[in-house]
Amino acid sequence: MNRTLRLYLPPTWPHPADTHWVLLNDDGKYIDEGCSGPSRWPVAETCEAVLSASQTSRYGVSAPARMPRTERSGILAYALEERLLGDIANQHLTEAGRAGTDIQLLVVAKDRIRRVISALTELGHPPARLFSELQAVPDTSDVWHLAIGYDGAILCGNGFSIPMEHASVDLPPLLTSTLGKTDTGRPLHLHIAPGLPLPDTGQWSALLERQVMIAEPHHWHHLPAIAANLLHGDFQPHHLHSMLLDRLKPALRLAGTVLVLNLIIILALMGWKKYQLFTTQKHIEALFQQVAPHTPVIDAPLQLTRYLDSRRVEAGLLRSDDALALLAALAEALGADARDAARSIHYQEGVLDVELAPALAPRIPGLIEQLEMRGLTVIPGKGTRLNLRRGK
Repeated sequence: MNRTLRLYLPPTWPHPADTHWVLLNDDGKYIDEGCSGPSRWPVAETCEAVLSASQTSRYGVSAPARMPRTERSGILAYALEERLLGDIANQHLTEAGRAGTDIQLLVVAKDRIRRVISALTELGHPPARLFSELQAVPDTSDVWHLAIGYDGAILCGNGFSIPMEHASVDLPPLLTSTLGKTDTGRPLHLHIAPGLPLPDTGQWSALLERQVMIAEPHHWHHLPAIAANLLHGDFQPHHLHSMLLDRLKPALRLAGTVLVLNLIIILALMGWKKYQLFTTQKHIEALFQQVAPHTPVIDAPLQLTRYLDSRRVEAGLLRSDDALALLAALAEALGADARDAARSIHYQEGVLDVELAPALAPRIPGLIEQLEMRGLTVIPGKGTRLNLRRGK
């Protein structure tokens, strides 16, 4: 079973190192949870971390629907640069959602990500994925959502998220001013983390002039399946490559074995074909030596063909390279298309030059192959013209 340890990291972590954690199974289902230091964290094959809301900002930007992959990060950084107080080069941008040309970006300081990766790696828990607590809060257009967690509150709605100071008892002024500048009457749903006190919803409703109600609890570790992983680009985990390679090793070994076996079989077949060709060549040479014992063997197949042709002439028969013999081979290859197939025929010294009807042009490649199988050498000419001769 591949278990996942998911850690909650406040802004000051790893000082102190104690933090909330949950243990998940292969399906992402809850197994156990707690709050302790690294020495008491459960054993797991994979480690994930969730940065508390105050460490991440979320922005909406407009960008072209299609951007070159190599220029994508630069275009997004340019679209966001004027809205950031610090240097954009020190910020890490992650796409968290897209609707047409509108893109949601999560922004985290690069130094913070480096410190988290370094600390977790030193503890023996190199992170495979890194998320933001902002992703654990619902975001709908008809209701405001205020999640009150262990590191403050998060106000979400209309595609943006605002981290703010803790608001478990007293209504913060920032919440009043933010909602006061927006539409009135839209309900506010409160999501309180387990163990935190519940606010007086009646008092909140009166102050905010809208319905305020307690909704499902806020769980920092309840992330949607589409939650964006902050570890990409320069922060892509290197240890994942070796883990993936380790998992693929059995399959790679099997594939290597199959390839080696295929290579052995191919080499064996090639060797067998060469042996058959060698024995056939020797058999032809033996036949030629039987019919012409006093003639040295140079090219046994050609010499045997010429010998047989000379014997045919002596017997009043056609040579294999006579015009009629070559035409007979062509007619046999043409089959039903042989009738009225030739527009012109010229024969000289064992070479037949024939121009076929234009309608037979699509058949030329297959016709050449069939003639070569009958021992003819075929040289295609212009259009449907073919030059045929016996042998090489």
